[in-house]
Amino acid sequence: MLTGPSGAGKTTLLRRLRSEHAAGASDGRVVLVPHNDQVLTGTVADNLRLADPDLDDDAMRHLLDLVRLDRAGIAPETPTGTGGRELSGGEQRRLTLARAIAARPDLLLLDEPVTGVDPPTAQAVLAAVRTELPATALVLTLHESQREAVPFDAAWVRLDSPPSPAPRRNSSASEALVPDMKIEIWSDVACPFCYIGERHLDLALEGFAHRDDVEIVPRSFELDPSATPGEHTPMAEALAAKFGTTPAQVEAMQRGIGEKAQAVGLEFDTRKSSTTNTFDAHRLVHLAEQSGRGRELMHALMTGYFAHGLRAGDRDELVRVATEVGLDESRVRDVLAGEEFADDVRADEAKARATGITGVPFFLIDGKYAVSGAQPVEAFRSALDEVWAKEHPVQVLGGDDAAVCTDDSCALPGTSTTQA
Repeated sequence: MLTGPSGAGKTTLLRRLRSEHAAGASDGRVVLVPHNDQVLTGTVADNLRLADPDLDDDAMRHLLDLVRLDRAGIAPETPTGTGGRELSGGEQRRLTLARAIAARPDLLLLDEPVTGVDPPTAQAVLAAVRTELPATALVLTLHESQREAVPFDAAWVRLDSPPSPAPRRNSSASEALVPDMKIEIWSDVACPFCYIGERHLDLALEGFAHRDDVEIVPRSFELDPSATPGEHTPMAEALAAKFGTTPAQVEAMQRGIGEKAQAVGLEFDTRKSSTTNTFDAHRLVHLAEQSGRGRELMHALMTGYFAHGLRAGDRDELVRVATEVGLDESRVRDVLAGEEFADDVRADEAKARATGITGVPFFLIDGKYAVSGAQPVEAFRSALDEVWAKEHPVQVLGGDDAAVCTDDSCALPGTSTTQA
C-alpha cells in the first residue's frame, strides 16, 4: 500500500510499475485502474464486458454484489452515461473496480480506489477484491486517512516526495528520464469540441506504442473572458443572442454535437447548462496540475458542464468537483478566495496569443507540431506516429556494403554471387 500527500508521486509509481511489467519478461496480465478511469455510455453490462466479453448475467450480478453496487439498485441492464443513471464518483470507482476484477489480472494496480466511498463500504469492497482475487498481487495508493479501509494485512510505504526519475532502458542509471513527447492542450471548460477532441486524443494514445513516454500539459484558454464572474445565463439563450439565432436552433446544434460526444463514450446533455466566466475553473486546474491531476479535473469539469448542468462559475460547485477528484477542500477554498494561479492562467493565454492560437482545442506537440480542432482519432494517431518518427529517427550505423538478404536473394559484399 502506498500512501502520502498529493504530489508525492504515488500515481507516477503505479504507472512505472505498469511500464516495467509490460517491458519485462513476465507473461502475467497487469491491470491499472487510474483514479480517473472512465465509465462508458451504454449499460453497466457494456462496461463490465470490456474486461471479459463472455460474462453472463449471473457473473455480472456477482461482480456488482462484490462492490456493493447492487445495494444501490444498480444492475447489468442499468443504463450509464447520457440518458442513463447518473453515477456518483464513488459508484463510478466501484464499477471500474468490478471491471478490473472481471479481468482476473496477475497484478492489479489501484489508484485511490475508495476515494468518494464511505468507510464501511470501502472496507467491504477491498475485502471482496482480496477474497475474489487471492492469487493476484495488489498495489494500492491511498490517502493516509484511508488506512482503516484496508481490512487485510499489507505492507505500507509512505511517499513524501516524487520518486526519482527512472533511467532510460539501455542507459546509465544516472541518466534522468524526461518525457520523449510533450503535448500541450489549450482548451476551455465551456468548449464542447475541446471535450470531444481531448477524448479523441486519449483514444489515439491507447494504441500508441510510446504512450508511457508522453507528457500532457493542460493550458488555459477562455472563450469569453469578458463574461461576468459568478453570473450564469442558460446556454441556449446565451448562444442564440451571440450568434443571432433562436434557442431552438441552438438546441438542435447541441444535439448534433452530443451525438459526436456520445459516439466516443462521453456524456452530453446541455439542457441545463449555462454560460459563465471560467477563469476560476482554470485556476483550479493549475492547482490540480501540481499533484498531476490537472487533466482529471478538467475532464470532470467538462463532464459536469456538458452533462450535468454544472455552474462553472459557482465557487461552491467548483469546490465540490475539485474535492471529488481528490483535492483538499480547504486548499481549494483558499485558492478561490484569493488570486493564486491567476498569473499562470494569464501566462497560458499570452502564450496562446504568441503562438497564433485563436480557437480551441489546440494541441502543440513538442513545441512545434500543431493539431487544431477536434480531429478524428485516426488523425491524432497519424500525428503521434509522424512526430515520433521525426523526433526519434532510426540511425543506421556502419557501412551499407555488408552482406544482406533481400526477398529473393542473398549476396556477399563485393560479389554478384547469389543464393536463391
